[in-house]
Amino acid sequence: MKLAIIKVTIRRFIAKYFSNLVYIIYWIRFQVLDFNKNPPVVILTPGKVGSSSVYNTLKEKLKSHNIFHSHYLSREGIKRARKIHLNSDRKSIPLHLIKSKLLLEK
Repeated sequence: MKLAIIKVTIRRFIAKYFSNLVYIIYWIRFQVLDFNKNPPVVILTPGKVGSSSVYNTLKEKLKSHNIFHSHYLSREGIKRARKIHLNSDRKSIPLHLIKSKLLLEK
């Protein structure tokens, strides 16, 4: 159990203080994706509905596909969610919002 807490603490630290670096890393990763050859599978749901289970199962079974999990795919939705997260106690942008923004741009 302690290891899980340490992992969460590290992820939150990185999200809070290195979100720009994380964005750049994922931006680079998205540049090499070819959605014409390998169209993305996007799981778009509201939060807290169990969609992570669907995402993890598909990711495990369809290893050659680009699979994304998102709660927002509009500029306004992403912008609003970013603001909410930055004003929360964590003061960080979750990875799913970074990926949502990049997916929208792609």
